[in-house]
Amino acid sequence: MQSHNNLVPVGDRILLHLLQCHGSKQRPKVTTKLSQSGIAQSVGTHRNYMPRPIKDLMDRGFIKENFGRIQGEKRKQKYYLLTPEGKKHAQKLMSDLFRRTITLRLSDIAEISMPFDDVISYLEEHDICLDITEMDVFRVASEDAVIDCEQLVKIKKIQFVDHSLEAPTIMRFFGRKKETSLLEKWVGDPEGNNIIFVHGIAGIGKTTLAAKMIEKYRGSKHLFWHNFHDMDSLRGVLFKLSEFLSKLGQNHLEMHLRTRTMLDYYEVSKILKKSMGAIDAIVVFDDLHK
Repeated sequence: MQSHNNLVPVGDRILLHLLQCHGSKQRPKVTTKLSQSGIAQSVGTHRNYMPRPIKDLMDRGFIKENFGRIQGEKRKQKYYLLTPEGKKHAQKLMSDLFRRTITLRLSDIAEISMPFDDVISYLEEHDICLDITEMDVFRVASEDAVIDCEQLVKIKKIQFVDHSLEAPTIMRFFGRKKETSLLEKWVGDPEGNNIIFVHGIAGIGKTTLAAKMIEKYRGSKHLFWHNFHDMDSLRGVLFKLSEFLSKLGQNHLEMHLRTRTMLDYYEVSKILKKSMGAIDAIVVFDDLHK
């Protein structure tokens, strides 16, 4: 989330996102873009922060909650659509925004004023920031109608934390289409099961299968891999995990471990549930039997 107050608050961005999904159709395709996770990713906030603005929009009669099949997903999920009143309100929001004059901050000393509607074309024509979407602009516009180009660039250059050096390098990989398809569906379903066990006798390729998933999502998700060893301690493994989480702004586990001599399993579980729920990551523990 941006540190400043936004010209377009989260609730309004949700409406504008759903309006973009809606298009000119009476009913849009039910994809992950309509789920809480998909909406949160688009509007630039954590899924944990979604319930309050969504409830507010439902109470105002602007959106309705549904439960059913989402395209490409196996499990039924909640998804959200604009009501007729919500669509009218979102269209008015869009129209009012695009008529506003904003200040585009090009650098610390250079600024230019223009209609909101001209921002994207100006950035592309002057090769300042390419592939910017309307939602990117909504996310960074401050309450005093200033759009900082540096913030737009940062949105497009998300740095993913990679703690997967222990994952083996894959030299050859054949078949396993059913298994990889299943894992990809699991990774793409943040509202479903959060933990999956890959089990079987030694030598059938469990580690290679997990490494294949890590390789596929390198550069698009935060990654963590730990190989268990006979001499591992729980505190040691948790410290390693805490370093990963701290780089993602979740330092509660690290603080807990550094200030406690005895592990409080209940407290650690609560911290992990909260911290892991706030990030988009794949975490692999290999040789768990050890």
